[in-house]
Amino acid sequence: MEYLGHDKVHFLDGGLEAWRKAGNRLDKEPTIKKATTFKAKVIKSRYASTEEIVAIAKGQTKGIQLIDSRSEKEFAGSDMRALNGGHVPSAVSVSHLKTLVKVKDTKTGKMKETDVFTADSVGANFSSLDKNVRTIAYCQTGTRSTLTYLQLRLMGFKDPANWDDSWRVYGSDLHAANPIEAPNGAQWYNFDKVNKSIKKLEKKVKALEAEVKKLTGSK
Repeated sequence: MEYLGHDKVHFLDGGLEAWRKAGNRLDKEPTIKKATTFKAKVIKSRYASTEEIVAIAKGQTKGIQLIDSRSEKEFAGSDMRALNGGHVPSAVSVSHLKTLVKVKDTKTGKMKETDVFTADSVGANFSSLDKNVRTIAYCQTGTRSTLTYLQLRLMGFKDPANWDDSWRVYGSDLHAANPIEAPNGAQWYNFDKVNKSIKKLEKKVKALEAEVKKLTGSK
């Protein structure tokens, strides 16, 4: 919404769960608004493209900070959700889960005040970053990193952005050979091979089930 130029955007901290716990009601009836015309005033700086990230990863563009909002295992490459595991070179790991409040070891969905409600300083989880430098957040699909983008805005970062393509695109483009850092070793997950193996196993299981029915005389 901010990318499209909306100047009055709000976020419900904690989402519907917090709304319900506060004793508020939910409505099941649809809300119908009067049709109007929206004219976008795109703020290009709030969007980061894969081309920009590749230039940063290759050292062609300098002075830009990258935040990886995924889990620590995804960052390390041990949890793979693309053809390659690991992270973009120079990226700092700040999992979005670290920025949420815990109650009895359970994430509440609410953001930590020490991270986001002090615009004159930088939250503990972002202490290694300079808020006067362009800072781009990313995750697997650009979804978790939208929370990081919001937190950067609340902390007063001058030029925050969200990388929409994120790791799903960057880590799966084998032809591009994008620079990747993986503490646990660069990996390639062959989805096609695994899917074929699964199909073969499924056929074998069906064949065995049919054989068992013949032997037992069951329907």
